[in-house]
Amino acid sequence: MCAISSDDAATSMQAIQMVSTARFQDLPIEVALEILGQLSQKDLRAFSKSSSTCYSRALDAGLYIQRTVRWDSFEEAAFRVSLEKLDQIIDYASDVRPRLNIGIHLVCMPTDQAEAAAGDLAARRCMLSVQRALPNLVRLDLGFSYLVSDAVYDALCAHFAPKLRDLNISHRRDAPLHFPPNLFNGAAEKLRKVTLDLRDVQSLSTGQPIAAFQSVTHLKLSLFRASQPLALARIFPSLQALALFCTQSRAAGNIDLSGLQLRSVALSGRTAVLNDASQTLLRTIPVIEQQLTGVTAEPVWPAQSEEIYGVAERWDGGALALSFGSRDAAWRRTLAPGYLEVETLPLAKIPLLASRLVSLTLPESLVNAFVQAPATLTGLRELRIDISLPADGVLAWGALQGIGVAAHIHFELVVYAAHRVQCPALARLAIIAGHATAAKPALVFPEMVVRLGRALGLRGSRPALTFAGCASHTIPDAPGHMEISRLFSSVEFVQSLGGRANESYDTCRYSGYFDKAEWT
Repeated sequence: MCAISSDDAATSMQAIQMVSTARFQDLPIEVALEILGQLSQKDLRAFSKSSSTCYSRALDAGLYIQRTVRWDSFEEAAFRVSLEKLDQIIDYASDVRPRLNIGIHLVCMPTDQAEAAAGDLAARRCMLSVQRALPNLVRLDLGFSYLVSDAVYDALCAHFAPKLRDLNISHRRDAPLHFPPNLFNGAAEKLRKVTLDLRDVQSLSTGQPIAAFQSVTHLKLSLFRASQPLALARIFPSLQALALFCTQSRAAGNIDLSGLQLRSVALSGRTAVLNDASQTLLRTIPVIEQQLTGVTAEPVWPAQSEEIYGVAERWDGGALALSFGSRDAAWRRTLAPGYLEVETLPLAKIPLLASRLVSLTLPESLVNAFVQAPATLTGLRELRIDISLPADGVLAWGALQGIGVAAHIHFELVVYAAHRVQCPALARLAIIAGHATAAKPALVFPEMVVRLGRALGLRGSRPALTFAGCASHTIPDAPGHMEISRLFSSVEFVQSLGGRANESYDTCRYSGYFDKAEWT
């Protein structure tokens, strides 16, 4: 069966909800499950309320009942209550509803030696409940402190885990963990996503391969150090997407990616944690993302990168992400510099961009950072500014002769930088209001466009000016009209920007691997 994108799945969900239960029953089960399998838990829950048939399909697709059990020495009573509720759900699934799906979040964090024995005992007791839930388990999150022994994982070897899709383990013991090679009795046929937060790579590099990990396609691996070589293909031979975080930068060159057919790699820093062969292999991987706090490094460019399309965007409360890709979206490179205040875009620190960056899209909040970048972009032919509209879909660009406004955009007060960016070949400046409609377009005031044009130093190049989803605010003899004709060769209003550049913008976006939100 061909893969279905998340956008297509969401659209299909809306369509399914509009039809009757009988019509839904006519939809082939394998098609319905493929669609539902692309949806988030929130969407699955909303869909399941449509009918009993929809509820059953949602259960089959992975809708689960989430239970959290947390132990600490100060909340023994609450721990016992939450464990009893978990056992009740497991009994209900075993005796009444065998199709019920369960998600378990277990946290056991003894903080010192005085709590170690009690904490380890509580963890083992909880894992016996997890063992009983294995036939119905869809998601398992385990969080243990370094004082909990690795013997707790023995409970996961008693049965298969036929429904398990997501496994998250955080366990930073000083001594290497020893995961049983027969985890889940050697079979977890649907397990695709694994997150491991470990103290040292020794926990994976020693011992036998784990049979249940053979079909895992997505791995998020967080390490404090990588003290010895680790060949990931030995443990996760089917891996397609890897997010690798290593705290200790001195542990260099020990991670080996050879033998993997990776489609994407996310690194929380430079590439030095990889061995030489893996660093060469990076050039062939379609998507690479790097989080670089306080530094800016050259991306690992692919072998062919003649024309580069760029997207600058904000993520996770204001941090900057710079993404670069090809016209056909065959590859993408993203730099996420972290949470530092963005004053200028670091375009000058990436020499290849000077001649090969042909199109750049950025939100209005980063216009000043672009203007102040001390870079000469001789290949840049198109600059696109994406406007974020308020909830009512209307955006006014400043006040003109006492007219009130609904919102302001940042480049009204654009800085005239002494060392501003130079774009001598710029052919089009596009202002995009992505969520505007014909009934409620964004409102454009000419003098604000003049401010932007002057700040960009456009007097020589005279690019075309295109508004997508915007409407002009025309007033006879309004200030700025004559100046617009001097700054721009033409002005046009269109409903939307189409073409390959638009496709590149949609695909050249940061995925959010380094977001604080849960990795999914």
